[in-house]
Amino acid sequence: MPRRVAVVGFGPKALFALDHLARAAADADLELEVAVFEPHPVVGAGPVYDPRQPRCLRMNFASKHVDAGGGAPPFVEWARRHDPEAADPEGFAPRASVGAYLHVAALQVLDRLRERGSVALHPRRAARVHTRGDQWIVDGSDGRRVVADEVLIATGHGSRRIDADRRPEADGGVYPVARELSSSRVPPGSSVAIRGMGLTALDAVVVLSRRPAELRPDRLLLFSRTGRPMLPKLAPAARAADADEIVDPARGAMAQAGSVRELVRALLQGASDLLRTMGRHPHAAASVLHVLMTSARRSARRPLPRTALRRGIAIARGERCWDAERALGEAWRTLYPTVVDWHGRHAFSRRERSTFRRLCRELERLAFGPPIEVAETLMRGVDEGWVDLSVAVDPVLESDGSGWSLRSDGHRRDADRLVDAVLVGPGIAPSPSPLFRALLRAGHVRVQDGWNGAEVMGDATAIGSDGTPTSGLAVIGRPTEGSVLGNDTLDRSLHPHASAWADRVVARALPIRPELQPT
Repeated sequence: MPRRVAVVGFGPKALFALDHLARAAADADLELEVAVFEPHPVVGAGPVYDPRQPRCLRMNFASKHVDAGGGAPPFVEWARRHDPEAADPEGFAPRASVGAYLHVAALQVLDRLRERGSVALHPRRAARVHTRGDQWIVDGSDGRRVVADEVLIATGHGSRRIDADRRPEADGGVYPVARELSSSRVPPGSSVAIRGMGLTALDAVVVLSRRPAELRPDRLLLFSRTGRPMLPKLAPAARAADADEIVDPARGAMAQAGSVRELVRALLQGASDLLRTMGRHPHAAASVLHVLMTSARRSARRPLPRTALRRGIAIARGERCWDAERALGEAWRTLYPTVVDWHGRHAFSRRERSTFRRLCRELERLAFGPPIEVAETLMRGVDEGWVDLSVAVDPVLESDGSGWSLRSDGHRRDADRLVDAVLVGPGIAPSPSPLFRALLRAGHVRVQDGWNGAEVMGDATAIGSDGTPTSGLAVIGRPTEGSVLGNDTLDRSLHPHASAWADRVVARALPIRPELQPT
């Protein structure tokens, strides 16, 4: 009898998991019956990597690291044949190009799964996942029902309500850009306030910068709680030679850390070693991290946003020496696989969870910023006067019903429209999607105190409300953020959950060999 597997969501994480399942099932000669629920028309890519989006929207992950598996070649090799402009291994390819590649890989995985049995692709959202006896039931939004032995949930950005983090007064978001940033929604000559200074806000700036000057908004007012821009990625000439080797002592110390305090000490060791190599004062990293972790949003020790942006670009271009922020970011980025592994093993206290979450939030800005060309687009907008950072730091926002005023640090600016460029946070809490809300109420999943994500085991099996594994139910990717760290990546090597899940599905389906049966 075939093993029945239902998959809810078919973006990159599900692609990786199904690739492993196809391999494991073939090795074990296991018959499968697979049902996939995915409303997006481009399976494998999903909305984030939709091939129809503008090519100016770039990856935040070097092309040489993108490898979907599924029988497809690595992205760079594929791009040399199908999209040569995106084939630079050190470059940051258009997300549309990566999406086309992921879709090809997904179709190949589905073909390989069909060799093991049957595959049903339901172009609908899964409305509910529940049990009937020892079986799992997945109800589609169109009323179709699938019975399964195993369910894998990989709903990505759809794991929380889409309005969970949005201020009620916002006029709209950023994605899809063809709709949200169209001339009808962001008219020429208008003044637009954009909440957020992260990657989504930068996407908005890049898209709007592509309009002819006479069709652009008159002014973009970017703001966030801190007003601090992300550090752009380093150009090759500005990188530290042998960074992996330089931070290796810190890597060893971090792997053995017994607390968040010891983890931070190892991070500072790595940052100091990098600064020392650059001929800079090695102890500056500790004082800068202290300011980031303890000071108020407004601080006299922090440069103005436009000054910080210009300095970050100069360092990324190799025109200025590294500062302590850059060293902290590069140490965190280089040590990140060790951080992820440590996080999965460490038993956090409640206080440690709070400290660790803030540490990750602060260092994300320093370590995982945009390609330098994107930061330069923002800087060019500031210099030309149509991007305004004068109210970037936590402004007071008021509306009179027809527009908004923003006040910060003695400056006031008016806006016709407010765009929310802060995506719904990862995890499932607070404000879970209806699917996860029902699973939480039934006790099939739980959120560990102090985190936002569904708690899972190393093979992605969900932990129920009683603290025991929920047999046959697995959650992978963004819904688990907190229980698992660093899900927003295409790096297949960072987490073992996809391959471990596939191995578990196959192992549970195989009969026990006679020599292993108890006597």
